[in-house]
This record gives sequence, C-alpha cells and structure tokens, in this order.
Amino acid sequence: DPTVAGATLVKSPACEAVLEPILDRSGPLDDYLTRRGRETLVAEHMAGRWDHGIWLWALMMLARWHRDWRQAGAAR
Repeated sequence: DPTVAGATLVKSPACEAVLEPILDRSGPLDDYLTRRGRETLVAEHMAGRWDHGIWLWALMMLARWHRDWRQAGAAR
C-alpha cells in the first residue's frame, strides 16, 4: 500500500529527503501554501500529534513533479 509506505517514510531516517522539498523556501510549494502551514503539518506529524504522512508524501511528490516539469520545460 503506497500510502502506508509514504506515511512510514516520513518518520524514517530518510525523512530529510521527504521534508526538504516541502520546507524549501525557494521551492514551488511557496506558490500554493504558506510556509507556516507546511511547518505546522511537519511539526504535528513529527511530534505524533497527527498523522499527516499521506499529506506530506503528496506535498513532496507535488514539489518534485513541479521541479522536474520546470526543468524539462527549460531544457526545450
């Protein structure tokens, strides 16, 4: 189940790879979501108050897709 894998990965040693694109100040998510909101999701998840793993996984994938899409467009 990919959603369970995503939620688990966010709390694994590889979590930096998941969180970096979400919290990146120059990343594409700044165009859509406030940094404070993203930081709140991460803090609540990491403290165990809420399980935002699925949302964090989706945000990471959106940020990476957006980055790749921009790079592909620039290469044309």
